[in-house]
Amino acid sequence: MVIGHWHQYLPLHRTMVNGSLKGMDEYAYSNNFGYEPPIQALWLQHPQHGIIMHLPVYLEPHAGRSNNDTAPWVTWKADSVKP
Repeated sequence: MVIGHWHQYLPLHRTMVNGSLKGMDEYAYSNNFGYEPPIQALWLQHPQHGIIMHLPVYLEPHAGRSNNDTAPWVTWKADSVKP
């Protein structure tokens, strides 16, 4: 079962509750929902085993990183590898 229009991402064993594209808003604040960034649910489902993997998809940049950051996503220190 997939439930939408909630303001919280909640992966369960047999049910997927989707987050909110807009994140925190007046409705969530007035109902005392905890803060959650804009997030959507992504999952892998097997025909016999059901949901086998939950993956939250965050819809805004990570805190502390700017769009102008030129650091590579992955780095490798070649001198630390010994033949």
